[in-house]
Parts: sequence; C-alpha cells; structure tokens
Amino acid sequence: MEDMSGRREEEGSPLCCCEYRLEDGTVGHILDLCCDCEDFDRMVDGLVSGESLDQRRMEGFLALAEQRLRVPWRGGALRLPMEKVLPVIFIPMSVWLSSLHPAFMAGLFFTLPAILYFSARCVLRYRPKSKIFLYLSYTLSLTLIYIYEVKLIGLFWDLPKLVSPVENLVLVSGGCLSLYLYIRLKREGRRRKISGEEGGRYCRICDYMIFKKDHHCVWLDVCISQSNITTFTFFLFIVSITLLYLALIMSSAVCPGTLAGFGLVVVPGLCWPDGQTNRTILVGAIYAGVLCVLLFSMFLVQLYKRCRQSRRRS
Repeated sequence: MEDMSGRREEEGSPLCCCEYRLEDGTVGHILDLCCDCEDFDRMVDGLVSGESLDQRRMEGFLALAEQRLRVPWRGGALRLPMEKVLPVIFIPMSVWLSSLHPAFMAGLFFTLPAILYFSARCVLRYRPKSKIFLYLSYTLSLTLIYIYEVKLIGLFWDLPKLVSPVENLVLVSGGCLSLYLYIRLKREGRRRKISGEEGGRYCRICDYMIFKKDHHCVWLDVCISQSNITTFTFFLFIVSITLLYLALIMSSAVCPGTLAGFGLVVVPGLCWPDGQTNRTILVGAIYAGVLCVLLFSMFLVQLYKRCRQSRRRS
C-alpha cells in the first residue's frame, strides 16, 4: 500500500470510517488535513518573508481544506462544508463566552466588528460565491429563537410562563411576517435574474446580469434591485421592530425595569443576573438589540436613497 496521501484502491473496495475517495480515484484519510499542502506552506513562507498574500495559493488552500475537512462515518468519511460548519460553531460559542462574564461580552463585542470585516474581505475576495454569511444569518436567527422558546418560555414540562400570550402572539406574528417577506424577496430577485433585460449590472456572486441592481446582500444571498427594493426596505423595518420587541421581552424578563410609553413598553434595568440560563437570555437580548440597531440603520439608509431618487424625478 502506498503512502496515506495518494494511495489508490479498486473502485469496489470498501473504505474504513476515516477514509474517503477523491475524484481522481485516490483514497485519502482524515489525518491528511494537515499534510502535503504546498499552497499553505508557500503562503506562510511568503507572509514570514514580508511578501503579499498570493490569491491563487489562498484559493488553492481553501479548496484543499474544504476537500479534506471530514468526520469519520461508516462506509467512508463524510465531508463537512466549512461555510455551514463554521457558523454553527462560532455563533453558539460566542453566546456562551459572552454569558460567562461581562468582560468577555464587552471584549467580544469590541473585536467582533473587526473579525467580521476582515473575514468578509477575505471571503468576498477569494471565495465570492460562498454562502457563509447566509448561514451565519440562519444560525443567529435559530439561536435567538432557541433562547426565546427554550430558555425563556421553557419546554412543555417546565413552562415558566414569563411571557404573556399577547406578547408572544405579537412576536410570533413579526417573525412570520419577516419570513414571508424574505421568501418574497428571494422570489422577486430570482425572477429578475432570468428576465434578460438590457441595461443591467453584472453580479459576480450571482453570475447574472441584474437589471437596475442596487447591491448584493451577502447576509440574505440575494441581489437587491429595482424589482425587490421595496420588499427589502419593508423587510428591514419589520425585522428591526421584531428584534427590538424580542430584546425588550428577554431583557426585562431577567432584569425587571419600569413601564414606559403609557404602559406599553417595559424598559429593563441594568443588571448581571445570576444563573447561566438568565445570563444566556440577557446575552440573547443584547445580540437582538445590536442587530436591531444595525438593521434599522440600513432601513434609514434605504429610506434616504428612496427620498433622493424621488427628488431627482420631481
């Protein structure tokens, strides 16, 4: 038998749980992840010597890492898509670390923008068609739903009933409306891709000509153009309001505050609650509040653009 990184076996031969078959017929092993990566070695040597990062080597390293990242499985190791695995690891870990101590939470919130900025530059430059930001959005949404439904509302056998039926109905309605607008946004964007109208702009992520394109939203994996800009603006507004309501409900449940706005809104107090569950709820509320501010800022930007366009037409 040849060395681990390039041995060949017959097509019908069975694989052990740690082996996998490549397109050229060679059989690899999950331990090959850290071996025989010439692109990675040259890339590190170039960085140590002060050279700029070579794009082809970076692309080769990322492609090889995605091919070799696998888990043992009966009948052959299963491939793990990095764009799906990394969000599932990163989001819950960041929530857990933030719930340990206020200093961890503050440090994470200060470093998170820089991490997202440099990772976005790297991904959009070397893997523009990657959907990692879409899966980050999915994972964060599911994490907030889990914190609300399991940690705050509770399961069937331990329902604390901290949220009134009316509050829960309003929040669920906002979530359903947001989901409907997202589906409609994707449908409208897909219809514009195949229209074939002239005067469009090329999107290198969608690989289509988009008529009157505004931008490509990597967090939703959809091109925003004239066909769906209204739906996108309404989507930002509804999601922002829903996140604000979610943040107020979860934070006031663990840090009781005072009533405001004629008794319609509960303003939570300042606290760091005892117990891991309450801390997780508070961290989820802070995440929802930060997302609300970011999305509402985007909504104001879109509103400002629409006002400018209306003034130009008039």
